[in-house]
Amino acid sequence: MKTTLVYLLLIFFGNISVEALKCYSCPSAFSNTQCNQNTTTCSPEENNCLTAIMSFVGVNVPVIAKVCATTTTCSEFTSTVLALPEVQSVRSRCCQTDLCNVSGSTAFGINLLLLALSAILSGRFSVL
Repeated sequence: MKTTLVYLLLIFFGNISVEALKCYSCPSAFSNTQCNQNTTTCSPEENNCLTAIMSFVGVNVPVIAKVCATTTTCSEFTSTVLALPEVQSVRSRCCQTDLCNVSGSTAFGINLLLLALSAILSGRFSVL
């Protein structure tokens, strides 16, 4: 009986498949809309979607890049890229759910601004 139970558990758990993460992917674009044209399925070790917004010397428009990334790449990306002499500034963000890197350029700053504004307004309206 125990042997049968073990075999059933092996069959059940052996058939569970884990789907790889899906991310928006583009090597470089000047708008978030352009960058969200393609998706890619990440390799098993790439468990993050990375969005980077970079400013380069002599380029007036920020460049957006989106890729699959490992946790190590996410933690080291900004410092590695800032070491390049042609890079003026970089902002990066990693997330771990399918197509979570949909946001781009202005979304990083706007999300914080909207959160602060809603907190202020909700406090003001609750006093009335």
